[in-house]
Amino acid sequence: MDDDNQQSDIDPEEERDPDQPQEDEEPPKVVNLLSPAHMKESLSLLAKINHGVQFALTRFQCIDKELTDISLLAKYKYVRYVDISGNSLTDISCLNSLPNLLRLDAERNLLIEANLGECPYLQILNLARNNIVSTSEFVYPHLRHLNLNYNQIGTVSGLDTFKLDSLRILELRGNQLTTTENISLPKLEQLYLAANQITAIEGIEMMGSLEVLHLRENPIQSLDGFSEKLCRLSVLNMRQTQVEIMNEISKLQVLSSSLKSLSFLDTPVTETENYRIETLIFLRLLDKLDKEKFTNDERLEAQELSESKLEQEQPPED
Repeated sequence: MDDDNQQSDIDPEEERDPDQPQEDEEPPKVVNLLSPAHMKESLSLLAKINHGVQFALTRFQCIDKELTDISLLAKYKYVRYVDISGNSLTDISCLNSLPNLLRLDAERNLLIEANLGECPYLQILNLARNNIVSTSEFVYPHLRHLNLNYNQIGTVSGLDTFKLDSLRILELRGNQLTTTENISLPKLEQLYLAANQITAIEGIEMMGSLEVLHLRENPIQSLDGFSEKLCRLSVLNMRQTQVEIMNEISKLQVLSSSLKSLSFLDTPVTETENYRIETLIFLRLLDKLDKEKFTNDERLEAQELSESKLEQEQPPED
């Protein structure tokens, strides 16, 4: 048979399934647009607008719909409250068209950055469980609560009073932070930094309004870094850290005038003899340690032990 007339057993072009992605091709991206039908079922909360002469629906809630594009929402100028949690969004910049936005919940999406503009009235922003890597983009003069839990943030930058003058609650649990530095927010009242890789407590001494500080589940061994300037700090959670000796707890005496609740649960230092009583000697106004209130008997024992130590420290009389 003539070689020119012979055919291969398999013709690659004929055998290829056009619907089957090849090894060097990316699978087609799924596009799931916000539709008018979504809008109809997601809008609620009738409220006055335009100085009370008109009404509009001001709440948009569209959760767990696998949306990839919410551009349609930009047309609804009077929406104030947006909840788009549990979708597949990589871009929410269309929300810049909502001049009256007060609250945004965008938890559990695929955001690397928020890409939000000025948002002059935004007060609550929840971007937990995304892929955000930086804190430098947030500039919101009226924001009071910022939730960035469980993202990919390794270093804090740009969080200062010039950009976030009204911020009172900051949540950064479950990121990749190694220090508490660069959070320059004197008006901040609650700071949640659990489940990071923090080894050093640094740069918090100027947060004079801070009332609650959570540092649990961090490899912290030293309690250096606290200051008398933290004069309102009443709740400190150091659970599941690596503090081992009572000498570290003694460093918390600079907080003795304000600290009411302290936790070292599941931390090596709790195995120290007389741990509760020794802690109470350092912090006389402490109300609870490891979620348990001090009893009157414990307070009496702490007072007696403290007096005994003072007597032992007295120089002998001639």
